[in-house]
Amino acid sequence: LSFDVPEFLERLIEEHRLPPHLLEVEITETAYAQDERVMESFARRLREMGVTVLMDDFGTGRSSLSMLSDVSVDVIKLDRQFLPDADASRAQTGRDVSLMASVVDLDHALDLPLIVEGVETQAQAQLVLDMGARYAQGFHCYRPMPPQEFERILSDAALVDLTGLLAPSKRKQR
Repeated sequence: LSFDVPEFLERLIEEHRLPPHLLEVEITETAYAQDERVMESFARRLREMGVTVLMDDFGTGRSSLSMLSDVSVDVIKLDRQFLPDADASRAQTGRDVSLMASVVDLDHALDLPLIVEGVETQAQAQLVLDMGARYAQGFHCYRPMPPQEFERILSDAALVDLTGLLAPSKRKQR
């Protein structure tokens, strides 16, 4: 909030001739809840530029169904708190599974892509798939790595979808 982030990003996009749809900006649910009007304006400006906007850590703050129906984002990122811990230190409850399944169903109904955060094991990945979620983020996918290894992965077209979650042809105005 201390400077005009959309304007700054717009200058960088122009200066480096970046396709805007390859840039993804995450705004936490807590930031939305703290000042929904400012964050909504911020998100709308980014989306008008062609930047993909994600709501990060969904489910950790003061989210409400009305927020989801009004928010101008392209993707929801469900916080890891709904997954059982990879080391089983926190038992998965029936409520966790029900809440996660409900959010997945709601996202399908709203036609919003959903990314489940914190997927570290095959069992967690299978749970995400079984619930109908298509995207996951976490150490099960990749662990932190040296830049050279990351560059090698990026150069392999079979491993990377450069169209992004929302290719320009798939983008809808929300």
